[in-house]
Amino acid sequence: NVPDHCWSQCDHRHFQVRQVGYKKTGKKAPTAKPMYEPIAIDCFCMDSRQDHIATQMQLPDTTALRNRLNKCEGNSKSIPPLLIFQIQLPSDPPPSMMSWSTAEDGPGWAICVFFQITEDTLQELENPKITSNGVQLLKEFCEKAADDPAWRARFKVIASSLNLDELG
Repeated sequence: NVPDHCWSQCDHRHFQVRQVGYKKTGKKAPTAKPMYEPIAIDCFCMDSRQDHIATQMQLPDTTALRNRLNKCEGNSKSIPPLLIFQIQLPSDPPPSMMSWSTAEDGPGWAICVFFQITEDTLQELENPKITSNGVQLLKEFCEKAADDPAWRARFKVIASSLNLDELG
């Protein structure tokens, strides 16, 4: 039973994701274990849009995690110990189609979700003989996405809410 106004971790197997060979088979299956785990969520009511809000926060010390990643073989050094997702939701109603407004600033909410690399992921990176396809893809993504918009476009966040009826 989850208390009101909070988040909780869910069973990762709820999420159906593309499998190897998806282009040919179209098959999805429950996802493997998460490579990052949620460690915090913050929600802010803002008067105006604030990009990169995490740069204004005190983040956990990830020195030990970064040191472990730096010792790994290959391109593991590009893998971040923390992933931070910022979702910005405007509180103003959307402009009408007739106004052709392109407003991208105004009051709203910023939701920041903080994820830390898991111990299992670190162990896979430290031992290339046991590295899964998912961790290999993470390494490749982190190496290429900074400079390649096509790689950046591949990234997806899959969220779930258990109480959509209550949220409205």
